[in-house]
Amino acid sequence: MFRSPPQLRSGSKSQPIPLTSSDKKLVRSLSSSSTSSCPELRTMAPTDKPGKVDPVVVADCVNKYLAGNDVVTQLVARLTEELKSVVEAAVRTALTSVNLEVEKLRGEVANLSEKVRQLDDKLTGRADELEQYQRRNNIRVFGIEETAGENTDAIVVGLCRDKLGVDLPVSAICRSHRVGGHPRPGPDGSKRHRPIIVRFVSYRDRRAVYGHKKNLKGTGVTIREDLTTQRVEVLRRATAQYGPRSTWTQDGRVLWINGDGVKGVATRLSDLTSRPAAIQ
Repeated sequence: MFRSPPQLRSGSKSQPIPLTSSDKKLVRSLSSSSTSSCPELRTMAPTDKPGKVDPVVVADCVNKYLAGNDVVTQLVARLTEELKSVVEAAVRTALTSVNLEVEKLRGEVANLSEKVRQLDDKLTGRADELEQYQRRNNIRVFGIEETAGENTDAIVVGLCRDKLGVDLPVSAICRSHRVGGHPRPGPDGSKRHRPIIVRFVSYRDRRAVYGHKKNLKGTGVTIREDLTTQRVEVLRRATAQYGPRSTWTQDGRVLWINGDGVKGVATRLSDLTSRPAAIQ
């Protein structure tokens, strides 16, 4: 709104103020274009002194002119639309830049995630190989009845001598004992026995015993390699896929022969789905 000078708003009697040339032009413009909304300008000029006009009347006329003129409304609408376009363009530009940066970061994250996965697989594989290597002198014996106060070293030496045909002194065994919790009875109510894990002093003695395990056929006693948790799962799946007669282990590796007579070897689960590797 057009406001009158401060001295006119104090309640004192208004005093005419000399008009400048620009004031006179404004008055003439308002008088010619808005006489219907501001009759005071049309009627005051003949009676007032030349060059003098009441500023209160001018302010009132200006306000009436602006209130009833569509130019201001159109100008505001046009400025609003232009400002909206400018803001939308700026937002689109900012969003495009942000989206590009986000896509770049996504690519970097995906690349780093893949590297982490590969490193994790590599470290897991190396840890498993190291653990299996530490078990190279071990075997597990299943099917031997468990009794109170038993001497597992003597039991294993007797098994090797009487069933396998391998004569070993007790000193060839580094350590032996039962492993695992006591199993539940079988479906027919028969008692199950915990396996014996045996660690030999030398790999040579362990290999000699494991190499004669076929002599235990029909005795109910079996000998298996001491595998890591990962390789036990590999053996389980390979046995389910190729059958127990076509699956075995050797030095911690799981080996099998498929229906086409092709031999394969695995040390991890991914090896079961890949192309069979040559057995060495």
